[in-house]
Amino acid sequence: MNVQITRGPTARRTVRFILIDPEAQEVFLAGSFNNWNPTKTPLTDIGHGHWVAEVVLPSGHHEYQFVVDGRWIHDRSASRLVDNPFGGINSVVEIDGSVRNSSSQTNPAPV
Repeated sequence: MNVQITRGPTARRTVRFILIDPEAQEVFLAGSFNNWNPTKTPLTDIGHGHWVAEVVLPSGHHEYQFVVDGRWIHDRSASRLVDNPFGGINSVVEIDGSVRNSSSQTNPAPV
């Protein structure tokens, strides 16, 4: 999985979550930003097992997992992981609140 962060003129950022899993039938994103709802944020299959979702997030610390065919999995390529209270691992994306006129990528996806 890759996370791309596009910095805009406000403290909110568009984050592109990408999961590569050619065997997946359906993929969702669950996290602190959507009340850990396992079906609220679907990823779109753009072909060849590449699943993508763009989410606008406020600045701060956000934990998440993918829900792949009903199984909760952490992002294996996340730059930061934390233990969760259920004995598993959550992935973390940090959104910087500063205002800049530039773009930044974390673990950029292949184009």
